[in-house]
Amino acid sequence: MATASGTQTVTAGATSVVVTGSFSVPYQVSLSTSWMTETFVTGKSATQFTVQFSFGAPVGNGTLDYVATFAAIAGPVLSGATIAVALLNRVRPKIPDLVFLNDQPQSGMDGKFRVQVLLGWLDDAIQVLTQLSGWTLTDWWAMRQVEFQPWYAVPSLFVSMESAFSNQWALNVVDLDEADTVWPNTPGPATSQPLGAYVRSLGSALSVGLWPTPPATDPTTTLTSGISDAGPDPIPVTSTTGFLASGYVQIEDEIVQYQTLTPTGLGVVSRGIGGTAAVSHGNGLGVTSLGFWIKGRRVPLRIVSPLSVIEVPLGWMSHLETYVLAQVRITQKGRAREGESLLRAFEQACAGINADPNWKVNRGQIRAFGDSTYTSPWGGGGVVVP
Repeated sequence: MATASGTQTVTAGATSVVVTGSFSVPYQVSLSTSWMTETFVTGKSATQFTVQFSFGAPVGNGTLDYVATFAAIAGPVLSGATIAVALLNRVRPKIPDLVFLNDQPQSGMDGKFRVQVLLGWLDDAIQVLTQLSGWTLTDWWAMRQVEFQPWYAVPSLFVSMESAFSNQWALNVVDLDEADTVWPNTPGPATSQPLGAYVRSLGSALSVGLWPTPPATDPTTTLTSGISDAGPDPIPVTSTTGFLASGYVQIEDEIVQYQTLTPTGLGVVSRGIGGTAAVSHGNGLGVTSLGFWIKGRRVPLRIVSPLSVIEVPLGWMSHLETYVLAQVRITQKGRAREGESLLRAFEQACAGINADPNWKVNRGQIRAFGDSTYTSPWGGGGVVVP
């Protein structure tokens, strides 16, 4: 990947500095300073970004070293991602061209299984693997806050909420149910009270709530031109009045994250967040600001077509092949024992993944803005203000 790097002097006492240059959007910035401080980046654009410091530069000035790493904007299927058809093509040569009738192979007939049958088995393999191994993905979801609405439904892919944010403020995730509150909130939400988030229910889908309830509804706007599944960046909109400086929006069924805001544009975008798909959207469609964010665990996407992305680590692909081939062998009646043996091998692989602590920790996890372990120059926490 291409990079741009440099060193910049920071004036004594300064708590931020603007770095200018030519940067290919999107990009990621790595930082180091000559004094002890936490740093984070805001306002990224193709020509500059701002670095904030939790402690000002020392007497005599400080220095900031930066490296910006550029990456091409991804399409709906990320470069290097394994899709269903690629895995099935590896299994196909292991399936003989035979059809069995009364346990006897029938010559001259194509016994290769239909693609939809194999896709179904591959989807089963992923679901069983995640159940037996206890493995899930860490991901984000965002929802539109509605005035006085106490709870919100989360897609069934999500199984937990680990942290939550309202209008960029970190929330206390607490144990709370409806018996602990008074419904409805009349005449309005509580004021000057810490915000909290809670899990209301976990059945067929996760339901999460805010307490006190939000005093306003997140704004909406519209696209001023159509966009493809990979651009443009920034996304052109009619107005961003009332939108957060950075956050999430929803366009049809797609969730989009943005890092910069102009009066008529959302910039440095990441498409297809939270398991949604990056697709084209027509001119004039609604763009909804999403102020309620949660970070939690979710299961992989379902396999519904040959182009479905397989959301498990690359090293597990051979285990998925084992499961699909086991189902093939069981269906080919004369080789049921081989199929059962392959299934046992698959279950042993799942047990090995479950026992390996490396799959339990995300060592590269970036702390979220507002996390209790993160020091912001503005402090933490928040209150509801009508």
